[in-house]
Amino acid sequence: MHYRYHPLIRRLRELVGELGPVRHIQCWTSFVIGSEEDIRYDYDLGGGALMDGGCYALDCLRLLGPGEPEVTAALADPYQRVPGRGPDRAGAAADRAMAVRLAFADDATAWFESAFTLDGEFRADVHVSGQYGHLWLRDFIRAHRGHLVAIRNGSVLADERGAGDTTYTEQLRAFAAAIASGIPVPTSAAHAVTTMRLIDDAYRAAGLLPRGRVTR
Repeated sequence: MHYRYHPLIRRLRELVGELGPVRHIQCWTSFVIGSEEDIRYDYDLGGGALMDGGCYALDCLRLLGPGEPEVTAALADPYQRVPGRGPDRAGAAADRAMAVRLAFADDATAWFESAFTLDGEFRADVHVSGQYGHLWLRDFIRAHRGHLVAIRNGSVLADERGAGDTTYTEQLRAFAAAIASGIPVPTSAAHAVTTMRLIDDAYRAAGLLPRGRVTR
């Protein structure tokens, strides 16, 4: 989750805190995949829009929401294998698109949609509604290219753009600091396991098998 290490994402969290209790979060990711023969459509390799772009959306909801969420509903557009490419099992399909609803504590809610597109554009946006206003960040995954706008009580609280080094460079700096001085990083193995459990819950809610069930 390289995006978490960029200064614009730290600013995102600060501004969300100034909007009062979070009421609702929405997130969208769309990745351009030029061919349905791409390995990201292969179930046996962990393929699917939720696994590819959706993991970022889900992680972003965890970053901004109050506590850990629960999956309450999900709907998938499954990719059907070409006949002759291998045996199918019920639910063993990669998803071209996935929409997921979640619930947090204190009646906060969230929704995200992640999709593959053959000829569209890359998208990674998040919108947060709080008690006192709302916030929009375009391109949170590539935060060095992002655009962040926050409104509080009808007035512009912030209008900022990402700059500087890429999210990967910022992540590398944090990794080096962790090795040199033992400073912990926020994206631990335990953190990843929690995200993966929520992904599994979303696949089950959508009627698909979780990834990792080898079918060949």
